[in-house]
Amino acid sequence: MATVEGRISTYDLHFDHGRGKTPAQPDWRTKFIHLRFEGSAPQLTLFILSFVPDRQAASTGDVIKLSDGTFRASARLPAEEFPLYYDLLRNEKPVSVRLQYDQEPAAGQSAVITSFSLFTGPEPVGEGEQTASANPINS
Repeated sequence: MATVEGRISTYDLHFDHGRGKTPAQPDWRTKFIHLRFEGSAPQLTLFILSFVPDRQAASTGDVIKLSDGTFRASARLPAEEFPLYYDLLRNEKPVSVRLQYDQEPAAGQSAVITSFSLFTGPEPVGEGEQTASANPINS
């Protein structure tokens, strides 16, 4: 099993809307989160999360190895999971991604992601939600 991991440095949101190509095709809306990674030469450079309305179209996605040896990846997730990922990115730091796939692809080739994880760094037990009113120093 091959693994690639990276700590997220920035993210951006994309909300795309379009019309079906024929009268039988419905108009569509898709949300994307583009995750970018820190470091001067990160192994993982971009991970695109696409949030799709049809749960059946969701998948763990693919990872592609670029000619410089770095990786880009994408996954399709159920649209109702968008708030979970967005809240994690807005409220936690650091956040990292780990992708696993069966075999290391050659440059220019892709591999199916068998699993992926988003995870935070260590946090103190019982930290609770932090708000200005809950902090006695700011009262």
